[in-house]
Amino acid sequence: MRGTFKFKGPLFSNMDMVLTSDPANIHHIFSKNFSNYPKGPEFRKIFEILGDEFSMLIPNCGNFTGGQLFPCSISPGSLSADLPYFRCEKAFSEALEPLFHRHIVPGSIWKLQKWLKIGNEKKLIEAWKAFDDFIYPLISSRGDGEREESLNTLTAFRKAYEETDHISFSGDSRKFLRDSLLGLMFAGRDSSSTTLTWLFWLMSANPSAESKIRHEIETLFPDRKWRVFSVEESRKLVYLHAALCESLRLFPPIALELKSPCKPDTLPSGNHLNQNTKVIVPFYSTGRMESVWG
Repeated sequence: MRGTFKFKGPLFSNMDMVLTSDPANIHHIFSKNFSNYPKGPEFRKIFEILGDEFSMLIPNCGNFTGGQLFPCSISPGSLSADLPYFRCEKAFSEALEPLFHRHIVPGSIWKLQKWLKIGNEKKLIEAWKAFDDFIYPLISSRGDGEREESLNTLTAFRKAYEETDHISFSGDSRKFLRDSLLGLMFAGRDSSSTTLTWLFWLMSANPSAESKIRHEIETLFPDRKWRVFSVEESRKLVYLHAALCESLRLFPPIALELKSPCKPDTLPSGNHLNQNTKVIVPFYSTGRMESVWG
C-alpha cells in the first residue's frame, strides 16, 4: 500500500514495526484517533529519565500564556569566550545514544545493563545524575523569596502544580518541577535552533523570498528598525509564516516519531495494527513525497 509497509527486524532485535508516510494514516494517528496513540508504558520505560509528571501536565499547558513560558532566568555561560565545560549540556548528547539503543534491543538486555551499570546504560546513569545536579539546586534556589513579577518556566510550572489539584501527581513538587523542566529542555534544545538554521539557509539560497519577508516586515511595522514582535503582531506576518512552514516541511527538526496503539486499530490504508505495534512516522520523507506536494 502506498507509503506504508511493515518492517521485520532481526530475531530478538525489538525492531518489528510499521512505517507510514501516508497523509491519511498520519491524520488518523495524530488527530482523528489520537486518544488511541498515547505515550504509553513502553514510552515511559524507555524515556524514564524524563519522569512521569511532565506528561500529566501536557493537557493543562494551554493555560499558560506566552509570557509565562520564559526560560529559567539563568545562564550557565556556556557560550562565553573561553567556552567553559558545562556538564549538563554535554549530558544531552551523551543520553541520546542510550535512549536510541533502548528502541532496538530487547528490554531484558538494556535492563540488565542498567542493573550492572555497564555499556550505554552507564552513560545514561551518568547523564541522569548531571541533569539532577543542575536542576534540583536551581529549583531550591528559586523556592523562597522569588519576586512575584519574575515569571519564567519554573515559576509557571510551580504555580500549575499548586493550583491544578485534579491531576494525580506523585506528591513531590520538586520531582514534578524537575520532570517538567527536563522535558522542556529536551524538547527545545535542538528543535528551535535547527528550525531557524534551516530557515536562514533557505532564505540565503532564495534572495527573492528574503526580499519579500523584509518588505512585509517593513510595510507592516515601519516605525522601528529593531524590535521584539508580540504574538499578535507576528500573526500578521503571513509570508514569514509561510516560509517557516515550508522550512519545517523540508527540514523537520524531528525527523520521525514513534507511536503505538493502546487498542487494536486499522489505518485508513487498510493496515491492521495489533495492540502496542510500533508505528514509525518519518516526517522528513512525508514532507518530500511528490505524490503529496507535487
